[in-house]
Amino acid sequence: MANPVLVAGLAFAVPFVLSALLTALAMRVSPRVGLVDAPGGRKAHERPMPLGGGVAMFLAWGVPLAAVLVLAGAGGPFGEFAARARPLGLILAGGFVIMLLGLLDDAFDLSPAVRLAVQVAVASGLYLASHELRVTLFAGWSVFSFLYTVLWIVGITNAFNFLDNTDGLSAGVALVASVVLAIVGFQSHQELMAWLALAFAGATGGFLLFNFPPARIYMGDAGGLFLGFVLSVLTILFTFYESGDAPSGRLYSVLMPLFILALPVFDTLTVVAIRLREGRPVWRGDRSHFSHRLLAIGMSKRETVVFIYLVTFCLGLASTLLGSLDEAGAVVILLVGVIIFVLIALLERAGRRRN
Repeated sequence: MANPVLVAGLAFAVPFVLSALLTALAMRVSPRVGLVDAPGGRKAHERPMPLGGGVAMFLAWGVPLAAVLVLAGAGGPFGEFAARARPLGLILAGGFVIMLLGLLDDAFDLSPAVRLAVQVAVASGLYLASHELRVTLFAGWSVFSFLYTVLWIVGITNAFNFLDNTDGLSAGVALVASVVLAIVGFQSHQELMAWLALAFAGATGGFLLFNFPPARIYMGDAGGLFLGFVLSVLTILFTFYESGDAPSGRLYSVLMPLFILALPVFDTLTVVAIRLREGRPVWRGDRSHFSHRLLAIGMSKRETVVFIYLVTFCLGLASTLLGSLDEAGAVVILLVGVIIFVLIALLERAGRRRN
């Protein structure tokens, strides 16, 4: 068997290098084909920015995965991938559709109804095509399981697109979440899932070299939707709970995805609440996002994104303990998560008073 450290390193390094090269290429090609984000309105940048980062990340993650699946199907190495070729192939196909949807939205500004309809169709298709891509929450095959799955995929997909509102934010949070998922994978002996998560971290990391503040390229909706989609389906494909004795039988493990992706969920819920309270359409962009609120209290862009990375990592790292704790320990971890967001709320409130 290959050295697991070497395999893990390659799983991260190959997509990372590909992503960096493809992102650099996209910076040159996107302006020539008119794929740019023009300044103006609520946008902070002062010059047109290339938008090809989402395509670069998709190719950096998808092409190596497709190659591995082809080799595994042909009887070559990577037998673990052959056993799960169907759901992985479906994820690749769904990721392509979602990335293409975002790319068309970047180019032609599609209506919210069209975007939502395509996302629901993709999520529904995954549910019907593979039992491994269903959120059951002990409901089995039922209308509730279907609703859980569609709501989770569509919700997280849009949450990461919403999160793409500050240089380096969405890609960085996706990278941190992927690393935490890889830790969970190795911790629970799901090496294949850990490799997939590391590969995704590599793809986001290569792009982040050019997107960390001050950004030189944006991912666009093609990237934001793609990041959220992949993370939503990876968390479904992971096994967080298995019936049996502890630690695998700890029911609290099902909360891991919520902890790992808590920051995008928090941002989405607070933004939706603010827009509804102020009587504005939920889908219309503004500067009410969590990152904008941190910027408003005096943080720089770099301080803001690093702060959010650290919050994401702390919550994710805490979640890795849920599978090995008793009831009291699980309650402590839950309280830690709640306290983090209470501290954030107090920080925002103090900043608003100061300003």
